[in-house]
Amino acid sequence: MQVMWSTFVPYIPNSILPGSIAFVLAVLAVVMARLGKLPEKGVKFIGSISGWTATLLFMWMPIAQMWTNFLNPDNIKGLSAVSMLLAMVGNGLMIPRALFIRDLMWYVEFLPNSLIYPSLNKIYVALFSIAIVKFAP
Repeated sequence: MQVMWSTFVPYIPNSILPGSIAFVLAVLAVVMARLGKLPEKGVKFIGSISGWTATLLFMWMPIAQMWTNFLNPDNIKGLSAVSMLLAMVGNGLMIPRALFIRDLMWYVEFLPNSLIYPSLNKIYVALFSIAIVKFAP
């Protein structure tokens, strides 16, 4: 929540409010679980929050980067086509593992980060006419 809030800082006030609210709610939930005041479904939900948080951060990471590139196109100059290719290949190497263990969540994470994000970065480069990699003569 704090990551997405901080991404849009030019349009919303800079604040630690979302992170503070999430922290207080997390501490409250853990204390309630330890005291036995939380139902069994609530305990299972608390146990799955870290996994879902990691998944959502992984999925939303490209959006924050694309928004930053949109606001400041000069950031794209430092972007390496080779590093984008390596990221796509690295994520793609996990497909056989995901198929073997039937981890469908991997596909939810894989599609935005390996296919959509690099494609949109290429569109940004085309729109702003910025060369990603310059080779010396």
